[in-house]
Amino acid sequence: MNDKEKISIEHLVQAYDAYVECGTSKMWEEKELFLLMDYFAVERQYERSLEICEEGINYFPYSLTFYLKKVIYLLELNKVDEVNDVLEHVNALSPDNEIVTLLHARLLFKTHNNEEALNLISTLEGKLDEIKTCEMLLLKANILEEEGQVEGIFQILSQAVFLDPSNEEAIEYFWAWIESYKKYEEGILIFSKILDLNSYNGLSWYYLGLSQAYLGNYDEALEALEFAYLSTPTLEIAYREYGNLCFELKKFQKALEAYEEMIALFVSDSEILMMCGQCCLELNQAQKSLAYFRKALQSDPMNDEVLYHIGEVFLQHKDWKKAILYYKRAINIEDQREEYYSSMGIAYQQMGDEEKAEFCFQEAVNLAPCESKYWLYYLSFLIHADRKQEAIELAKAGELETEGSTMIFAHIACLLAAGQRKEALMMLGVALEEDYSTHTVLFTLLPDVETDPEVSEMLQYYRPES
Repeated sequence: MNDKEKISIEHLVQAYDAYVECGTSKMWEEKELFLLMDYFAVERQYERSLEICEEGINYFPYSLTFYLKKVIYLLELNKVDEVNDVLEHVNALSPDNEIVTLLHARLLFKTHNNEEALNLISTLEGKLDEIKTCEMLLLKANILEEEGQVEGIFQILSQAVFLDPSNEEAIEYFWAWIESYKKYEEGILIFSKILDLNSYNGLSWYYLGLSQAYLGNYDEALEALEFAYLSTPTLEIAYREYGNLCFELKKFQKALEAYEEMIALFVSDSEILMMCGQCCLELNQAQKSLAYFRKALQSDPMNDEVLYHIGEVFLQHKDWKKAILYYKRAINIEDQREEYYSSMGIAYQQMGDEEKAEFCFQEAVNLAPCESKYWLYYLSFLIHADRKQEAIELAKAGELETEGSTMIFAHIACLLAAGQRKEALMMLGVALEEDYSTHTVLFTLLPDVETDPEVSEMLQYYRPES
């Protein structure tokens, strides 16, 4: 829908509302009522569509289309008891109408008479146009899924989207099956073929992009998602997904541009404003990030993530007190997020409040015992507090809770910090042989170890051949 059409339908909706509320007289044209019904149906306001449909039947009692639409709206509203009477009337107006048969099959499906519905569908094969055949195939797929007969559904849905690529329900149902059964390669083939026929099919570009992303083909995914919103500028989810993928890939400038374009075109929400703020923070645009975070907070004052990110801005600028204030506000809303506690622990540590800092690091470890980085924050705190023996015991506990070699190297760092070099170097040899790449954990906890002659010699000895 272009801008002119959008304005036209909005005026039509206003005119209809005035007609209903004020009783203004108006002779409606058939096409105006169709536009109104379709507008509200797209918005899933089926009660309003049904109301307008009744108006159309009053004005045009011999128009088959109004009765057909009435059946559709009644089915969408699950008013199945009222459908049979309308279908009988339509049959009188147009005997042996295939569209009526298809609607009757939908009614049977709604009332769980699946076998009868499938029998009716079989009588329609080869008799409908492409658009209605697509609808018939969707109905068949739904019935088979409900019956647990899943084999062949993927093929049915593939056929449906080829017949009518503009049918959003078909494309979305097809994608749900691709995602459920991880048929991403097949999805790429189907969406690519659709786009060969119509390169302006935004949803096909969008799901092609998602398929490529799931397979790790990120450049192709970004290209497809960009084409999705370029070909269909109203496709809000494409801007969002493109921005999110750019953010994950650390392409922060591109992500920011996508989010800002989305804000310019659509009503912005707290999440998108927050993502803009995060991009700016990563791009070292602190003031701009703070402005976005504050807008996000205005949009949703209870968004704990926004409060946390504002705290991160102040932490970055070493304004420890303000950082703690915002971390506390975030924790008051959501007290099960480990990163909130660990960041607040860092701020308290910088202020010299060791008791509160330790409480925060302990909470972070308790909330995420499998995450090595929170153990490392706690260990770093203990080492700096000259509580090295406690750090060794904590590292041992961390080894039991986490996977990988991170905590083994952390344990070695704690032993080195405590002066237990013999044991540390023995452990280091074994650890380097098993997982050389993780040795940088040593430098994270003890930066001076990077220049330690014995450690350097061992690193050189165990370095894998390139």
